[in-house]
Amino acid sequence: MTRDERVRAALPLGVRNTRGWLNMPCMFCLERVGKEGGKKLGLSESSGVYYCFRCGVKGKLDGYQSDAAEGTSRPLATAEDLNAPDGYIPLYGDTSYSLAPAREFLANRGIDQDLIREAKIGAANLGKCRGRVIVPILGSDGETWLGWSARSWLPRGAVKMPYMNAQNMLKGTFLFNGEALYQNPEEPLFTVEGTFDNLSLWPHAVAFLGKPSQTQEDQLVECPRPIICCLDGDAWRESEVLCWKLRQRGKKAGFLRFPPGEDPSSMGREWVLSQAKHVQF
Repeated sequence: MTRDERVRAALPLGVRNTRGWLNMPCMFCLERVGKEGGKKLGLSESSGVYYCFRCGVKGKLDGYQSDAAEGTSRPLATAEDLNAPDGYIPLYGDTSYSLAPAREFLANRGIDQDLIREAKIGAANLGKCRGRVIVPILGSDGETWLGWSARSWLPRGAVKMPYMNAQNMLKGTFLFNGEALYQNPEEPLFTVEGTFDNLSLWPHAVAFLGKPSQTQEDQLVECPRPIICCLDGDAWRESEVLCWKLRQRGKKAGFLRFPPGEDPSSMGREWVLSQAKHVQF
């Protein structure tokens, strides 16, 4: 069977989400990464573009026509939307004067050069992301950009929109640092909301990039690691609910409650790890 024929064979098993995509079992994961199971292959109903968030296979079904109701699909992101924004400069090894505030911002949050290199963190002093640290959201190959998240390095309240994300990024269909799902199976995996919460616990965390979706919950159920839900302090009830939903599906899960207004990034790695020792699964 050709690649397209294998994708078409999975169409009847697809589950439609509210973002205009079908989530289907991937026919390539076993041969590419040695794992199978779960609906990791996403197919855009507006274009026929498909991508697996586990093994990284991607392509486009020629002549694909969706039977989805008109108007259910969201705009399809272009490569320009998702790739590195104009002005992006990798910060690993950077010593420029203009990006010194970005390096200081990261250092104050305990993000060292090794993590900057591994996560390919950059910054910009030009373009729409000027004055912001940029965190790439990468596919399983570590190279394909699924989008990005940018945060101003200026003090809180100094800018109207401290956070920016890639336009039309498919949040809710994948987890930031999703590779951690299948690493160190005996160690707990922290689930957090944002990229900087994730970086504070790297590499033992994945981020929802917002509130958890059903697709992301499904991915956590399949993960072999115990789960510790770490949503922000003001969302501790949602963290507790997610924990119980995972438990009801047979998943070993617990949750951490943060003080009001605090999150994993603000409380710091050492505090989170010390509290995690007392989590009940």
